[in-house]
Amino acid sequence: MKKKLKSFAEKIKRGEKTVVYELLPPPKNLSRKDINRSFSLFAKILGKYPIDAINIPEVREESRNGVRSDTEIIKLEPRVVCSHLQKHTSVDFIINKPIVYHPWKKQQKWFDSVHKKHGVKNIVLVGGESSKINYPGLSVIEAAKRVGAEYPNVVLGGITIPTRKGEAKRVLQKSQNGVKFFTTQILYSSESIKKFLLEYSELCKKKEVKPNMIFLSFAPVGTPKDITLLEWLGVEIQKGTKELLTTGWLGMGWRSLQICQDILEDILSFTIKNKIRVPLGLNVEHLNRHNLESSFVLLERLYNIYGKQKYVKRKAGLYV
Repeated sequence: MKKKLKSFAEKIKRGEKTVVYELLPPPKNLSRKDINRSFSLFAKILGKYPIDAINIPEVREESRNGVRSDTEIIKLEPRVVCSHLQKHTSVDFIINKPIVYHPWKKQQKWFDSVHKKHGVKNIVLVGGESSKINYPGLSVIEAAKRVGAEYPNVVLGGITIPTRKGEAKRVLQKSQNGVKFFTTQILYSSESIKKFLLEYSELCKKKEVKPNMIFLSFAPVGTPKDITLLEWLGVEIQKGTKELLTTGWLGMGWRSLQICQDILEDILSFTIKNKIRVPLGLNVEHLNRHNLESSFVLLERLYNIYGKQKYVKRKAGLYV
Protein backbone atom coordinates (compact mmCIF):
# COMPACT_ATOMS: atom_id res chain seq x y z
CA MET A 1 0.00 0.00 0.00
CA LYS A 2 1.33 3.42 -0.98
CA LYS A 3 2.17 5.56 2.04
CA LYS A 4 -0.07 8.61 2.36
CA LEU A 5 1.88 11.83 2.11
CA LYS A 6 1.57 14.37 4.90
CA SER A 7 -0.20 17.61 4.12
CA PHE A 8 1.52 20.97 4.23
CA ALA A 9 -0.39 21.79 7.43
CA GLU A 10 0.71 18.57 9.12
CA LYS A 11 4.36 19.16 8.29
CA ILE A 12 4.54 22.71 9.61
CA LYS A 13 2.66 21.66 12.74
CA ARG A 14 5.26 18.97 13.39
CA GLY A 15 8.15 21.25 12.44
CA GLU A 16 9.28 18.86 9.70
CA LYS A 17 11.22 19.84 6.59
CA THR A 18 8.82 21.56 4.20
CA VAL A 19 9.44 22.84 0.68
CA VAL A 20 7.30 25.41 -1.13
CA TYR A 21 7.46 26.77 -4.67
CA GLU A 22 6.13 30.30 -5.18
CA LEU A 23 4.53 30.75 -8.58
CA LEU A 24 3.99 34.27 -9.92
CA PRO A 25 0.52 34.47 -11.55
CA PRO A 26 0.64 34.87 -15.36
CA PRO A 27 -0.86 37.86 -17.22
CA LYS A 28 -4.64 38.14 -17.16
CA ASN A 29 -4.86 38.62 -20.94
CA LEU A 30 -3.54 35.15 -21.84
CA SER A 31 -5.78 32.89 -23.90
CA ARG A 32 -7.30 29.82 -22.27
CA LYS A 33 -5.10 27.64 -24.50
CA ASP A 34 -1.96 29.45 -23.35
CA ILE A 35 -3.01 29.12 -19.70
CA ASN A 36 -3.82 25.41 -19.92
CA ARG A 37 -0.64 24.58 -21.80
CA SER A 38 1.51 26.60 -19.41
CA PHE A 39 0.02 25.17 -16.22
CA SER A 40 0.10 21.62 -17.56
CA LEU A 41 3.82 21.95 -18.24
CA PHE A 42 4.45 23.63 -14.90
CA ALA A 43 2.72 20.78 -13.04
CA LYS A 44 4.77 18.16 -14.92
CA ILE A 45 8.03 19.92 -14.06
CA LEU A 46 7.01 20.46 -10.45
CA GLY A 47 6.15 16.76 -10.10
CA LYS A 48 9.86 15.95 -10.34
CA TYR A 49 10.67 17.85 -7.16
CA PRO A 50 9.82 17.28 -3.45
CA ILE A 51 7.29 20.12 -3.25
CA ASP A 52 4.81 20.25 -0.36
CA ALA A 53 2.82 23.25 -1.55
CA ILE A 54 2.49 25.82 -4.32
CA ASN A 55 2.52 29.36 -2.98
CA ILE A 56 0.57 31.88 -5.08
CA PRO A 57 1.01 35.60 -4.32
CA GLU A 58 -1.49 38.31 -5.19
CA VAL A 59 0.24 40.89 -7.38
CA ARG A 60 -0.88 44.46 -6.68
CA GLU A 61 0.12 47.86 -8.04
CA GLU A 62 2.41 49.32 -5.38
CA SER A 63 4.25 52.57 -4.83
CA ARG A 64 6.91 51.48 -2.35
CA ASN A 65 10.38 52.95 -2.88
CA GLY A 66 9.05 55.13 -5.71
CA VAL A 67 7.37 54.16 -8.97
CA ARG A 68 8.61 51.09 -10.83
CA SER A 69 10.54 51.70 -14.03
CA ASP A 70 8.52 49.07 -15.89
CA THR A 71 4.76 49.14 -16.24
CA GLU A 72 3.16 46.35 -14.23
CA ILE A 73 1.10 43.80 -16.13
CA ILE A 74 -2.28 42.88 -14.66
CA LYS A 75 -1.98 39.33 -13.33
CA LEU A 76 -4.48 36.52 -12.87
CA GLU A 77 -6.10 36.45 -9.45
CA PRO A 78 -4.65 33.66 -7.21
CA ARG A 79 -8.02 31.90 -6.96
CA VAL A 80 -8.12 31.60 -10.76
CA VAL A 81 -4.55 30.30 -10.86
CA CYS A 82 -5.44 27.76 -8.21
CA SER A 83 -8.55 26.55 -10.08
CA HIS A 84 -6.46 25.94 -13.22
CA LEU A 85 -3.61 24.19 -11.43
CA GLN A 86 -5.93 21.92 -9.46
CA LYS A 87 -6.75 20.23 -12.78
CA HIS A 88 -3.11 19.16 -13.12
CA THR A 89 -1.78 18.52 -9.61
CA SER A 90 -2.90 17.40 -6.16
CA VAL A 91 -0.20 19.38 -4.34
CA ASP A 92 -1.43 21.63 -1.53
CA PHE A 93 -1.88 25.33 -2.24
CA ILE A 94 -1.10 28.49 -0.32
CA ILE A 95 -2.70 31.77 -1.37
CA ASN A 96 -1.32 35.15 -0.30
CA LYS A 97 -4.01 37.67 0.58
CA PRO A 98 -3.39 41.39 1.22
CA ILE A 99 -5.85 41.87 4.05
CA VAL A 100 -5.74 45.61 4.73
CA TYR A 101 -7.14 47.05 1.51
CA HIS A 102 -10.82 46.14 1.96
CA PRO A 103 -13.26 45.94 4.91
CA TRP A 104 -13.80 42.54 6.50
CA LYS A 105 -17.24 42.03 4.95
CA LYS A 106 -15.69 42.01 1.48
CA GLN A 107 -12.72 39.92 2.63
CA GLN A 108 -15.13 37.44 4.18
CA LYS A 109 -16.70 36.74 0.78
CA TRP A 110 -13.21 36.07 -0.57
CA PHE A 111 -12.47 33.60 2.24
CA ASP A 112 -15.78 31.84 1.62
CA SER A 113 -14.89 31.44 -2.05
CA VAL A 114 -11.31 30.25 -1.48
CA HIS A 115 -12.09 27.90 1.40
CA LYS A 116 -15.41 26.42 0.31
CA LYS A 117 -15.28 26.55 -3.50
CA HIS A 118 -11.57 25.99 -4.12
CA GLY A 119 -10.77 23.99 -0.99
CA VAL A 120 -7.64 26.00 -0.15
CA LYS A 121 -6.87 25.84 3.57
CA ASN A 122 -3.53 27.66 3.70
CA ILE A 123 -3.62 31.47 3.54
CA VAL A 124 -0.81 33.98 4.03
CA LEU A 125 -2.13 37.25 5.45
CA VAL A 126 -0.27 40.21 3.95
CA GLY A 127 -0.21 43.65 5.49
CA GLY A 128 0.10 47.05 3.85
CA GLU A 129 3.07 48.87 2.35
CA SER A 130 3.42 51.31 5.24
CA SER A 131 2.40 51.50 8.89
CA LYS A 132 1.79 55.23 8.35
CA ILE A 133 -1.18 54.61 6.05
CA ASN A 134 -4.67 54.25 7.51
CA TYR A 135 -6.08 51.28 5.58
CA PRO A 136 -9.82 50.46 5.41
CA GLY A 137 -9.28 46.79 6.25
CA LEU A 138 -8.16 44.84 9.31
CA SER A 139 -4.55 44.55 10.42
CA VAL A 140 -2.87 41.15 10.08
CA ILE A 141 -3.38 40.41 13.78
CA GLU A 142 -7.04 41.49 13.74
CA ALA A 143 -7.63 39.42 10.61
CA ALA A 144 -5.89 36.40 12.11
CA LYS A 145 -8.23 36.51 15.11
CA ARG A 146 -11.30 36.86 12.88
CA VAL A 147 -10.25 34.07 10.49
CA GLY A 148 -9.35 31.79 13.40
CA ALA A 149 -12.83 32.24 14.86
CA GLU A 150 -14.80 31.92 11.61
CA TYR A 151 -12.61 29.50 9.63
CA PRO A 152 -10.97 27.18 12.19
CA ASN A 153 -9.68 24.80 9.48
CA VAL A 154 -7.67 27.49 7.72
CA VAL A 155 -3.92 27.50 8.44
CA LEU A 156 -2.63 31.06 8.51
CA GLY A 157 0.79 32.29 7.46
CA GLY A 158 2.48 35.66 7.51
CA ILE A 159 5.30 37.61 5.91
CA THR A 160 8.47 38.45 7.81
CA ILE A 161 10.98 41.13 6.81
CA PRO A 162 14.22 40.31 8.70
CA THR A 163 15.68 43.80 8.15
CA ARG A 164 12.79 45.44 9.97
CA LYS A 165 13.48 46.61 13.52
CA GLY A 166 11.69 44.61 16.22
CA GLU A 167 10.72 41.87 13.76
CA ALA A 168 11.17 39.00 16.24
CA LYS A 169 8.64 40.54 18.64
CA ARG A 170 6.30 41.25 15.75
CA VAL A 171 6.46 37.62 14.56
CA LEU A 172 5.90 36.29 18.08
CA GLN A 173 2.86 38.54 18.53
CA LYS A 174 1.35 37.33 15.26
CA SER A 175 2.08 33.73 16.26
CA GLN A 176 0.26 34.19 19.55
CA ASN A 177 -2.77 35.38 17.59
CA GLY A 178 -3.03 32.41 15.24
CA VAL A 179 -0.36 32.76 12.52
CA LYS A 180 1.34 29.35 12.16
CA PHE A 181 4.19 29.98 9.70
CA PHE A 182 6.08 32.84 8.11
CA THR A 183 7.71 33.41 4.72
CA THR A 184 10.68 35.74 4.52
CA GLN A 185 11.35 38.40 1.98
CA ILE A 186 13.69 37.14 -0.80
CA LEU A 187 17.15 36.69 0.70
CA TYR A 188 20.34 38.00 -0.90
CA SER A 189 22.13 38.52 2.40
CA SER A 190 22.36 36.28 5.46
CA GLU A 191 23.20 38.79 8.20
CA SER A 192 19.72 40.16 8.94
CA ILE A 193 18.00 36.77 8.84
CA LYS A 194 20.62 35.24 11.17
CA LYS A 195 20.13 38.05 13.66
CA PHE A 196 16.34 37.67 13.41
CA LEU A 197 16.43 33.87 13.92
CA LEU A 198 18.64 34.22 16.99
CA GLU A 199 16.38 36.90 18.50
CA TYR A 200 13.22 34.95 17.70
CA SER A 201 14.65 31.72 19.14
CA GLU A 202 15.71 33.43 22.36
CA LEU A 203 12.40 35.26 22.66
CA CYS A 204 10.42 32.03 22.27
CA LYS A 205 12.64 30.33 24.84
CA LYS A 206 12.10 33.20 27.28
CA LYS A 207 8.33 33.11 26.75
CA GLU A 208 8.34 29.28 26.85
CA VAL A 209 6.51 28.96 23.55
CA LYS A 210 7.18 26.79 20.51
CA PRO A 211 8.68 28.78 17.61
CA ASN A 212 6.78 28.61 14.32
CA MET A 213 8.30 27.61 11.01
CA ILE A 214 10.15 30.29 9.07
CA PHE A 215 10.37 29.75 5.30
CA LEU A 216 13.63 31.05 3.82
CA SER A 217 12.87 32.55 0.39
CA PHE A 218 15.24 32.47 -2.57
CA ALA A 219 14.99 33.49 -6.23
CA PRO A 220 17.54 33.56 -9.07
CA VAL A 221 18.27 36.72 -11.03
CA GLY A 222 19.36 36.88 -14.65
CA THR A 223 19.44 40.55 -15.68
CA PRO A 224 20.24 43.95 -14.13
CA LYS A 225 16.48 44.68 -14.23
CA ASP A 226 15.93 41.76 -11.86
CA ILE A 227 18.28 43.34 -9.36
CA THR A 228 16.50 46.69 -9.76
CA LEU A 229 13.21 44.93 -9.04
CA LEU A 230 14.61 43.27 -5.92
CA GLU A 231 15.86 46.59 -4.63
CA TRP A 232 12.49 48.20 -5.39
CA LEU A 233 10.88 45.44 -3.33
CA GLY A 234 13.19 46.32 -0.44
CA VAL A 235 15.43 43.23 -0.64
CA GLU A 236 18.76 43.70 1.12
CA ILE A 237 21.65 43.28 -1.34
CA GLN A 238 25.08 44.14 -0.02
CA LYS A 239 27.48 46.12 -2.20
CA GLY A 240 29.88 43.18 -2.67
CA THR A 241 27.02 40.84 -3.66
CA LYS A 242 25.67 43.31 -6.18
CA GLU A 243 29.12 43.79 -7.67
CA LEU A 244 29.61 40.03 -7.96
CA LEU A 245 26.26 39.69 -9.72
CA THR A 246 26.76 42.52 -12.18
CA THR A 247 30.46 42.13 -13.03
CA GLY A 248 30.96 40.12 -16.20
CA TRP A 249 29.38 40.01 -19.61
CA LEU A 250 27.94 36.50 -19.04
CA GLY A 251 26.94 34.36 -16.09
CA MET A 252 24.79 36.52 -13.82
CA GLY A 253 22.23 33.74 -13.49
CA TRP A 254 24.80 31.13 -12.51
CA ARG A 255 26.46 33.49 -10.05
CA SER A 256 23.10 34.16 -8.43
CA LEU A 257 22.57 30.42 -7.94
CA GLN A 258 25.90 30.13 -6.13
CA ILE A 259 25.17 33.17 -3.98
CA CYS A 260 21.84 31.67 -2.90
CA GLN A 261 23.56 28.38 -2.06
CA ASP A 262 26.20 30.18 0.00
CA ILE A 263 23.55 32.15 1.89
CA LEU A 264 21.53 29.04 2.73
CA GLU A 265 24.62 27.18 3.91
CA ASP A 266 25.62 30.16 6.05
CA ILE A 267 22.18 30.36 7.66
CA LEU A 268 22.00 26.65 8.40
CA SER A 269 25.53 26.56 9.83
CA PHE A 270 24.68 29.55 12.02
CA THR A 271 21.55 27.88 13.42
CA ILE A 272 23.52 24.75 14.35
CA LYS A 273 26.41 26.66 15.88
CA ASN A 274 24.09 28.84 17.97
CA LYS A 275 21.63 26.05 18.83
CA ILE A 276 18.72 27.91 17.31
CA ARG A 277 15.53 25.92 17.75
CA VAL A 278 13.46 27.44 14.97
CA PRO A 279 12.17 25.03 12.30
CA LEU A 280 13.13 26.27 8.83
CA GLY A 281 11.24 25.74 5.59
CA LEU A 282 12.42 26.40 2.03
CA ASN A 283 10.57 28.67 -0.40
CA VAL A 284 11.86 29.11 -3.96
CA GLU A 285 10.50 31.79 -6.33
CA HIS A 286 11.08 32.73 -9.95
CA LEU A 287 10.56 36.53 -9.75
CA ASN A 288 10.04 36.86 -13.54
CA ARG A 289 8.98 34.60 -16.39
CA HIS A 290 12.52 34.42 -17.82
CA ASN A 291 13.79 33.01 -14.51
CA LEU A 292 11.34 30.11 -14.33
CA GLU A 293 13.71 27.45 -15.66
CA SER A 294 16.65 28.62 -13.54
CA SER A 295 14.43 28.63 -10.45
CA PHE A 296 14.06 24.86 -10.76
CA VAL A 297 17.83 24.51 -10.98
CA LEU A 298 18.01 26.62 -7.82
CA LEU A 299 15.33 24.52 -6.16
CA GLU A 300 17.29 21.32 -6.77
CA ARG A 301 20.56 22.82 -5.55
CA LEU A 302 19.06 24.31 -2.41
CA TYR A 303 17.13 21.16 -1.57
CA ASN A 304 20.36 19.17 -1.74
CA ILE A 305 21.67 21.45 1.00
CA TYR A 306 18.45 21.86 2.98
CA GLY A 307 17.56 18.16 2.91
CA LYS A 308 20.74 17.27 4.79
CA GLN A 309 20.13 19.81 7.56
CA LYS A 310 19.24 18.48 10.99
CA TYR A 311 17.37 20.71 13.37
CA VAL A 312 18.80 21.30 16.81
CA LYS A 313 17.01 19.03 19.25
CA ARG A 314 14.58 20.55 21.70
CA LYS A 315 14.11 19.16 25.18
CA ALA A 316 10.66 17.98 24.10
CA GLY A 317 12.24 16.24 21.12
CA LEU A 318 10.03 18.01 18.60
CA TYR A 319 12.76 19.07 16.18
CA VAL A 320 15.30 16.49 15.05
